[in-house]
Amino acid sequence: MITPKRIRLVLAITLVASLFAFLAVTYNDGRTEASGKVLKSKILRRYDRKREQPNAKELDLLRKNAQEEEPKERVLLVEVPKHVPLMVRIKKEKEKEFKDLKN
Repeated sequence: MITPKRIRLVLAITLVASLFAFLAVTYNDGRTEASGKVLKSKILRRYDRKREQPNAKELDLLRKNAQEEEPKERVLLVEVPKHVPLMVRIKKEKEKEFKDLKN
């Protein structure tokens, strides 16, 4: 027969084991999934809804748009069909200026 002392002991062991399991699952070693960059955006709304917080749909849209990275250099896409006798090239001295996004 199980005595009340053993029941308390089993319950105490179960409680301690569950606490350790909870701590192991929720432990954060300092790594974050989000980048350290703070994202700012403007949401255009009607005047009467101007002070509302962004809802879940708007936040998802903002996160999706924020994850798209800007290209580091410009790329030339030649969409001339193969059967057309045209060839597009960039001169070597102009290639650096072309690839610069600020130019």
